[in-house]
Amino acid sequence: MKNLLPFKPIKQNYFKVGELWRGADGNLNYTIGAINTPAKYFSARDKVAKHFHLMPIGFTCSPLDALTRPYFCWRNFAVIRLEWDIWCGFFVSAANPRSEWLLMKIATFCESEFK
Repeated sequence: MKNLLPFKPIKQNYFKVGELWRGADGNLNYTIGAINTPAKYFSARDKVAKHFHLMPIGFTCSPLDALTRPYFCWRNFAVIRLEWDIWCGFFVSAANPRSEWLLMKIATFCESEFK
């Protein structure tokens, strides 16, 4: 049967808390479903941003079922989005291939921080 999901999970046993996958847009994503409320999202987002010295770009966009905020990292000019929605929970999305190294570092941090 053909996979109808809009993303391709990446099979790895390295992550125990979250899941690594590549979206239909080709960007790498890391998801933690246990962070399933907006309050938990804001706490996790602030922890990650502070730990990696990320600079917010713009404002938090918040439709009824999702929250998203892009961040900029001066190292290698990486842009990532720290997001939450009612289906996936908290997830980190690399804005481009240049940002994937930062996403992997954030995923490793999240694995130890949000057990």
